[in-house]
Amino acid sequence: MYQIHGLSISSNTTKTLYVAEALGIDYDYISVDISQGEHKKPEHLKRHPLGKLPTLTHQGDSLFESNAICCYLARVEQSDLYPRRHELECAKVDQWLSFFTNHLGRWLNAYAFEKVIREKYGLGTRNQAIQEEAYGFIQEQLPCIEAQLLGGTYLIGERLTIADFIAFAYFENAILAQLPLADYPAIMAWYQKLADHDAIDRAHQKLKVI
Repeated sequence: MYQIHGLSISSNTTKTLYVAEALGIDYDYISVDISQGEHKKPEHLKRHPLGKLPTLTHQGDSLFESNAICCYLARVEQSDLYPRRHELECAKVDQWLSFFTNHLGRWLNAYAFEKVIREKYGLGTRNQAIQEEAYGFIQEQLPCIEAQLLGGTYLIGERLTIADFIAFAYFENAILAQLPLADYPAIMAWYQKLADHDAIDRAHQKLKVI
Protein backbone atom coordinates (compact mmCIF):
# COMPACT_ATOMS: atom_id res chain seq x y z
CA MET A 1 0.00 0.00 0.00
CA TYR A 2 1.23 3.46 -0.89
CA GLN A 3 0.67 6.37 1.48
CA ILE A 4 0.80 9.99 0.34
CA HIS A 5 0.96 12.84 2.86
CA GLY A 6 0.10 16.16 1.28
CA LEU A 7 -1.40 19.63 1.24
CA SER A 8 -4.47 19.82 -0.96
CA ILE A 9 -3.93 23.40 -2.19
CA SER A 10 -0.42 22.56 -3.40
CA SER A 11 0.20 21.66 -7.05
CA ASN A 12 3.07 19.48 -5.87
CA THR A 13 0.55 17.40 -3.96
CA THR A 14 -2.15 17.37 -6.61
CA LYS A 15 0.22 16.19 -9.32
CA THR A 16 1.22 13.16 -7.26
CA LEU A 17 -2.43 12.22 -6.84
CA TYR A 18 -3.13 12.77 -10.54
CA VAL A 19 -0.33 10.39 -11.43
CA ALA A 20 -1.37 7.87 -8.77
CA GLU A 21 -4.92 7.86 -10.08
CA ALA A 22 -3.78 7.62 -13.70
CA LEU A 23 -1.74 4.57 -12.72
CA GLY A 24 -4.78 3.04 -11.01
CA ILE A 25 -2.89 2.23 -7.83
CA ASP A 26 -4.25 1.62 -4.36
CA TYR A 27 -3.09 4.32 -1.96
CA ASP A 28 -4.08 6.30 1.12
CA TYR A 29 -4.05 10.09 1.03
CA ILE A 30 -3.44 11.88 4.33
CA SER A 31 -3.99 15.64 4.42
CA VAL A 32 -1.42 17.38 6.63
CA ASP A 33 -2.70 20.38 8.61
CA ILE A 34 0.11 22.92 8.39
CA SER A 35 -1.93 25.43 10.45
CA GLN A 36 -1.48 23.04 13.38
CA GLY A 37 2.22 22.53 12.62
CA GLU A 38 1.75 18.88 11.67
CA HIS A 39 4.40 19.26 8.96
CA LYS A 40 7.01 20.07 11.61
CA LYS A 41 6.27 17.20 13.95
CA PRO A 42 8.97 14.55 14.39
CA GLU A 43 7.02 11.85 12.57
CA HIS A 44 6.75 14.01 9.45
CA LEU A 45 10.33 15.27 9.64
CA LYS A 46 11.35 11.64 9.33
CA ARG A 47 9.56 11.61 5.99
CA HIS A 48 10.90 15.00 4.84
CA PRO A 49 13.84 16.65 6.66
CA LEU A 50 12.53 20.14 5.85
CA GLY A 51 8.91 19.38 6.70
CA LYS A 52 7.73 19.91 3.13
CA LEU A 53 4.91 18.19 1.25
CA PRO A 54 4.09 15.83 -0.35
CA THR A 55 5.83 12.66 0.76
CA LEU A 56 5.35 9.05 -0.24
CA THR A 57 5.64 6.11 2.14
CA HIS A 58 6.01 2.65 0.60
CA GLN A 59 7.40 -0.62 1.85
CA GLY A 60 8.59 0.94 5.10
CA ASP A 61 10.55 3.74 3.45
CA SER A 62 9.81 7.35 2.53
CA LEU A 63 10.42 9.48 -0.52
CA PHE A 64 10.07 13.22 -1.03
CA GLU A 65 10.13 15.66 -3.99
CA SER A 66 6.97 15.36 -6.05
CA ASN A 67 8.60 14.63 -9.41
CA ALA A 68 10.68 11.85 -7.87
CA ILE A 69 7.51 10.42 -6.32
CA CYS A 70 5.65 10.48 -9.64
CA CYS A 71 8.54 8.82 -11.49
CA TYR A 72 8.90 6.20 -8.77
CA LEU A 73 5.22 5.30 -8.83
CA ALA A 74 5.26 4.88 -12.60
CA ARG A 75 8.44 2.81 -12.49
CA VAL A 76 7.19 0.48 -9.78
CA GLU A 77 3.94 0.00 -11.64
CA GLN A 78 5.90 -0.53 -14.89
CA SER A 79 3.62 1.92 -16.65
CA ASP A 80 4.09 3.38 -20.11
CA LEU A 81 3.13 6.72 -18.58
CA TYR A 82 6.88 6.79 -17.91
CA PRO A 83 8.16 5.02 -21.04
CA ARG A 84 11.40 3.47 -19.80
CA ARG A 85 11.64 1.12 -22.78
CA HIS A 86 11.97 4.15 -25.06
CA GLU A 87 15.04 5.98 -23.82
CA LEU A 88 14.58 9.19 -25.82
CA GLU A 89 10.90 9.53 -24.93
CA CYS A 90 11.74 8.84 -21.28
CA ALA A 91 14.38 11.57 -21.41
CA LYS A 92 11.83 13.92 -22.95
CA VAL A 93 9.49 13.26 -20.02
CA ASP A 94 12.35 14.17 -17.67
CA GLN A 95 13.03 17.24 -19.81
CA TRP A 96 9.50 18.57 -19.42
CA LEU A 97 9.45 17.79 -15.71
CA SER A 98 12.57 19.93 -15.32
CA PHE A 99 11.13 22.66 -17.54
CA PHE A 100 8.00 23.02 -15.45
CA THR A 101 9.77 22.71 -12.10
CA ASN A 102 12.48 25.25 -12.93
CA HIS A 103 10.68 27.59 -15.29
CA LEU A 104 7.01 27.79 -16.25
CA GLY A 105 5.58 25.79 -13.36
CA ARG A 106 7.47 27.92 -10.90
CA TRP A 107 5.93 31.09 -12.31
CA LEU A 108 2.44 29.64 -12.66
CA ASN A 109 2.58 28.75 -8.97
CA ALA A 110 3.85 32.20 -7.99
CA TYR A 111 1.13 33.91 -10.03
CA ALA A 112 -1.68 31.83 -8.53
CA PHE A 113 -0.28 32.16 -5.02
CA GLU A 114 -0.09 35.94 -5.09
CA LYS A 115 -3.33 36.53 -6.97
CA VAL A 116 -5.59 34.12 -5.08
CA ILE A 117 -4.10 31.68 -2.61
CA ARG A 118 -2.19 34.00 -0.26
CA GLU A 119 -5.19 36.09 0.79
CA LYS A 120 -7.74 33.27 0.51
CA TYR A 121 -5.89 31.20 3.10
CA GLY A 122 -4.80 34.07 5.33
CA LEU A 123 -1.14 33.92 4.36
CA GLY A 124 -0.61 37.66 4.16
CA THR A 125 -1.19 40.47 1.70
CA ARG A 126 -0.76 40.02 -2.02
CA ASN A 127 2.68 40.98 -3.34
CA GLN A 128 1.82 42.78 -6.57
CA ALA A 129 5.45 42.98 -7.68
CA ILE A 130 5.90 39.21 -7.49
CA GLN A 131 2.59 38.65 -9.28
CA GLU A 132 3.64 40.97 -12.11
CA GLU A 133 7.09 39.40 -12.35
CA ALA A 134 5.53 35.94 -12.55
CA TYR A 135 3.07 37.09 -15.21
CA GLY A 136 5.92 38.47 -17.30
CA PHE A 137 7.84 35.20 -17.24
CA ILE A 138 4.66 33.24 -17.98
CA GLN A 139 4.04 35.29 -21.10
CA GLU A 140 7.61 34.67 -22.23
CA GLN A 141 7.37 30.93 -21.72
CA LEU A 142 3.81 30.03 -22.78
CA PRO A 143 4.69 30.17 -26.49
CA CYS A 144 7.11 27.27 -25.95
CA ILE A 145 4.27 25.07 -24.72
CA GLU A 146 1.86 26.28 -27.39
CA ALA A 147 4.38 25.38 -30.10
CA GLN A 148 5.01 21.98 -28.54
CA LEU A 149 1.31 21.15 -28.37
CA LEU A 150 0.69 22.30 -31.91
CA GLY A 151 2.89 19.37 -32.90
CA GLY A 152 0.94 16.72 -31.01
CA THR A 153 -1.89 15.99 -28.62
CA TYR A 154 0.37 15.77 -25.56
CA LEU A 155 3.74 17.11 -24.45
CA ILE A 156 5.40 13.98 -25.89
CA GLY A 157 3.59 13.91 -29.21
CA GLU A 158 0.71 11.43 -29.16
CA ARG A 159 1.89 9.66 -25.98
CA LEU A 160 0.15 10.56 -22.71
CA THR A 161 2.75 10.56 -19.93
CA ILE A 162 3.20 11.64 -16.35
CA ALA A 163 4.57 14.92 -17.75
CA ASP A 164 1.06 15.88 -18.84
CA PHE A 165 -0.50 15.24 -15.45
CA ILE A 166 2.31 17.10 -13.71
CA ALA A 167 2.07 20.08 -16.08
CA PHE A 168 -1.72 20.10 -15.68
CA ALA A 169 -1.35 20.55 -11.92
CA TYR A 170 0.75 23.68 -12.44
CA PHE A 171 -1.73 25.16 -14.91
CA GLU A 172 -4.76 24.32 -12.78
CA ASN A 173 -4.33 26.88 -10.01
CA ALA A 174 -3.23 29.57 -12.46
CA ILE A 175 -6.35 29.04 -14.56
CA LEU A 176 -8.48 29.20 -11.43
CA ALA A 177 -6.71 32.51 -10.80
CA GLN A 178 -8.00 33.63 -14.23
CA LEU A 179 -4.72 33.53 -16.10
CA PRO A 180 -5.69 34.63 -19.64
CA LEU A 181 -5.02 31.88 -22.18
CA ALA A 182 -7.31 32.83 -25.05
CA ASP A 183 -4.28 33.39 -27.28
CA TYR A 184 -3.12 29.81 -26.72
CA PRO A 185 -5.72 27.46 -28.23
CA ALA A 186 -3.45 24.42 -28.27
CA ILE A 187 -2.78 24.79 -24.55
CA MET A 188 -6.48 25.21 -23.82
CA ALA A 189 -7.39 22.12 -25.88
CA TRP A 190 -4.71 20.09 -24.09
CA TYR A 191 -5.83 21.42 -20.70
CA GLN A 192 -9.46 20.50 -21.33
CA LYS A 193 -8.48 17.01 -22.49
CA LEU A 194 -6.62 16.46 -19.22
CA ALA A 195 -9.40 18.06 -17.16
CA ASP A 196 -11.84 15.52 -18.62
CA HIS A 197 -9.62 12.56 -17.70
CA ASP A 198 -11.13 10.26 -15.08
CA ALA A 199 -7.92 10.36 -13.04
CA ILE A 200 -8.35 14.08 -12.37
CA ASP A 201 -11.92 13.63 -11.15
CA ARG A 202 -10.95 10.73 -8.87
CA ALA A 203 -8.07 12.73 -7.39
CA HIS A 204 -10.35 15.70 -6.78
CA GLN A 205 -12.68 13.42 -4.82
CA LYS A 206 -9.80 12.39 -2.56
CA LEU A 207 -8.60 15.97 -2.26
CA LYS A 208 -12.19 17.06 -1.52
CA VAL A 209 -12.05 19.57 -4.36
CA ILE A 210 -15.53 20.48 -5.62
